[in-house]
Amino acid sequence: MNDAQKNVVEQEHLLESRTVALAEKTRMIEERDEKCDKLKQELFIVKREIQDIGANRRSAKEFEIKYKKLESMFNLEKEKLAEERMKSKLEVTLLKKKSEETLLDLENLRSSYVKKEKVWQEKREKLEDELACLRKQLNKDAANDNTDSTFSFSYLNKELANEISNVKRDNEDLRMELASLQQKWTKDKNDLLHKARQEEKIRNVEFDALQQKFASRMRIMEDTNKSLHSQV
Repeated sequence: MNDAQKNVVEQEHLLESRTVALAEKTRMIEERDEKCDKLKQELFIVKREIQDIGANRRSAKEFEIKYKKLESMFNLEKEKLAEERMKSKLEVTLLKKKSEETLLDLENLRSSYVKKEKVWQEKREKLEDELACLRKQLNKDAANDNTDSTFSFSYLNKELANEISNVKRDNEDLRMELASLQQKWTKDKNDLLHKARQEEKIRNVEFDALQQKFASRMRIMEDTNKSLHSQV
């Protein structure tokens, strides 16, 4: 049981570690988005410069080269963003799989304890029956024996009664321990499942928002590109 509990703790730590890693990847994506905004501003500056030079083809050619360079940098950032998005999706998938595996381990642990409790209950009932039969036999023999023997049998009956009491106490302890484990198992299962669902929901919302922002940036870039070439 200690090993299983340790495994649950390790799985929880692993889930937290993966969550931190995903947050870091999201931060990197946001930084790239800011870089794209800066590139867009530079593109607009280039556009104004091209408009100012008018018919100066040579200068316009130089600025067009600069624009293409900026456009190439933007496309590179777009590819990196797409790659990070795929990696983050993979992280979410692995996190969900690990959560499902942990829940399965907890379910197996609960089933194992239920089986052990059933076997122990059967052994306890069998022992109680044997002790009851032995006590009846001792009481019967004690009634037909002398005083010294009666004292010995009385003492033995007391010992048997103590043994039965100990068995009942041990069974109660086991029952309480099992109830505690089942309660913890249920809580851990619900917490892990909720955490996995929340992380997946958050990642999906963030990815959708980034995708929409990126699509908007691309439309602006395309419109700027068309406008720039038409003016040149």
